[in-house]
Parts: sequence; structure tokens; C-alpha cells
Amino acid sequence: MLIFAACRKEWTATEEDMTNYGWTLFEQANLDLTSNTAEEDFDDVLKWFEDATKKDTSYQDGYNGMGWTYAKLSMFKIPDDDFNDLNNAIDAFLKGEGKTQNPRIDHNVWHDILAGLTFTYSVLHDDSMTIVWGDSLLSEIEKDRITWAFPHEAVDINGNYPTDYLDVHITLALAKFIRATTIDDFNSSEYHVDAINVAKNLSDFDANYETIVGQQKLAAKIQELQEILR
Repeated sequence: MLIFAACRKEWTATEEDMTNYGWTLFEQANLDLTSNTAEEDFDDVLKWFEDATKKDTSYQDGYNGMGWTYAKLSMFKIPDDDFNDLNNAIDAFLKGEGKTQNPRIDHNVWHDILAGLTFTYSVLHDDSMTIVWGDSLLSEIEKDRITWAFPHEAVDINGNYPTDYLDVHITLALAKFIRATTIDDFNSSEYHVDAINVAKNLSDFDANYETIVGQQKLAAKIQELQEILR
């Protein structure tokens, strides 16, 4: 009798494997944010991204995953208690922002990071930094004549991702409105309103920002678009 012995090579997960699995868990956890285990689920997600960046401190998408996961975890905290998670998100995004992308990833991770920084600074009410990062993202995608969408959420019935470049536009519209002190500032805010109107085939918007009524009209329009994009 012949006996064949086969040795199976030991397999060790790479930083890419860990990050990909982290995103799989992230997408599953994101399907039901009202679940009793949702916060615990995202805690588990975070560990995979953390392990990936420990294995390779230059792995960009691991930091990207950490940033978005910390941002999700902040949703389960009461106001003011979310501060640590949001700052951890920013730290993670900033660590990944200057790293080189894995060429096997088929979308632009840097754009995800720029968007993550925009949204996180907005939640922290840091309008200045919201504008810095949001303008950076829009400048990049407009230069390349592309759009942006966060690819780790379930698509809607039309096949669209729920978080995209229009959310960046409305975030910037609000941040620039809050900081507005001149007519040009209000026009800068309206630029983002106009971009959303065009994308959504909505009616044109116009207001006279030399008047309080015109400024209030812009504020109301921003609020209306926030509801449309919600």
C-alpha cells in the first residue's frame, strides 16, 4: 500500500487580507445600525484594521478603515462623549492620507480619506478644516472629471451608494455659509448648492446676499437640500 503524505503550507494573513476582511465586517455591521450588537460589531471591525496597520504601518487602506470605523463608533455615544472617537478617526485618516495606495484596490482610497476628514471635522464643528479637506476632494475629482462615492455601504434601489460627492457639496455649503462674512463668501456657499441642483435636476437658485432675506433664503435652501440628500 502506498501512502502519500501531503504537507499543507501554513498561511498567514497579510495586511491586505486583514483590511479586506475588516471591510466585509464593516459592510455587514452597517446594514443594521439599530442592532443591539452594532457598537460591539464595529469594535470587532476596528480590531481588524488596527491589526493590519500594526502588520504594515504604511498600509493606507487600513488607516482609512480605522477612520471610518471610529466615525461609526462615535454614533453610539451621547453628545460630548463622541469626542475621542472623532479625534481618533481624524488621527487615523491623517496617518493614511500621505501613504501609497495598494495598486490592487480598484478605487481611490485617498478620496475616501479626504471625504472622511471632511465629514468628521464637520461633526466636530470645525468649519475651517471641513472646508480645507472638502475643497481638496472636490478639486481632485473635478480635475479628473470623476465623482466620488463611499464604496463600503449597500447601494440603494437605483444602484447608487448613499454617501457620495453630493454629501461633500452640502457639507461645504453649510460650512461656508456659517463662516460667511462677505458677498463672495455667500456666493462660495451657493456654488455647492448649485452643483447639487444640477446633479439632481432641481430648479435654479438665486438670492441677493446684500440683504438678510437673501442670506436667510440660502440657509433655507441648504436645509432643504440636506433633507433631500438624507
